[in-house]
Amino acid sequence: MTTRNWSLIPADAQIIQVDIDGAEIGRNFECAVPMAGDVGAIVGQLTAAASRQGPAEWAAEVADIRAGWRAAVRESETSDAVPIRPERLFSMVGEEMADNGVVVGDTGHVGAWSARHLRLSDRQSIVRAAGSLGWGLPASLGVKSACPDREVICVTGDGGFFYHISELETARRYGLNVIVVVNNNTSLNQEARLWDKGSADQGKNWQFHDTDLAQIARGFGCHGARVDEPADFAAALDKARASGLPAVIDVRTDIAVAAPQSFGPAL
Repeated sequence: MTTRNWSLIPADAQIIQVDIDGAEIGRNFECAVPMAGDVGAIVGQLTAAASRQGPAEWAAEVADIRAGWRAAVRESETSDAVPIRPERLFSMVGEEMADNGVVVGDTGHVGAWSARHLRLSDRQSIVRAAGSLGWGLPASLGVKSACPDREVICVTGDGGFFYHISELETARRYGLNVIVVVNNNTSLNQEARLWDKGSADQGKNWQFHDTDLAQIARGFGCHGARVDEPADFAAALDKARASGLPAVIDVRTDIAVAAPQSFGPAL
């Protein structure tokens, strides 16, 4: 998804790869200049060492691409449609999270939605798509353990949430008050293309029974709430914070909306 099936970077490109984890360097693309380290620190060092600014034409092209991206997603990020558009949900998470919050984004389509629609400040952080599906919830407990004074929001889909839903008991027992925002489209719709959508029998391979996730959360002794309309999300998040408990916000989103390819200039 992130490479457009390996076509986003030209085959003859000279790649400089920066990653804090040296094991990741060269994993997907052969790189001419491998650089293991913190991205922010390395970019700062490169900027200080640069003798001149980049070409003005290149900067203008990048600005045009960025403006095109903003225009392309504006309608979906501000949509009042019900069921909720996932683009709107992830945009709201970025807008409403605490000033020093950390968002932990699960894998699959949630990883794509997080990358595309979260707008974070320098004081906010994201830990995204660093494991197999369902990784987000247990990872958020680890993040909360490491950062007890920061708000930690886990964003996951209902499919990913089902993998480790029992970790709500761990969160309650240890007082790890994460807020879990579930992009609940009652499906693994990223797999819908694998099956005959017109077949009720094959529909069972990617569509779920409509489960009340808020009630399940309350059964674990956590706070639970359901959101069906975009206008209700901010208040639900405030109530989750005020509960003093691990919390699940079951947000009902559109099953027909799947994450598209990575945005970029025409190839």
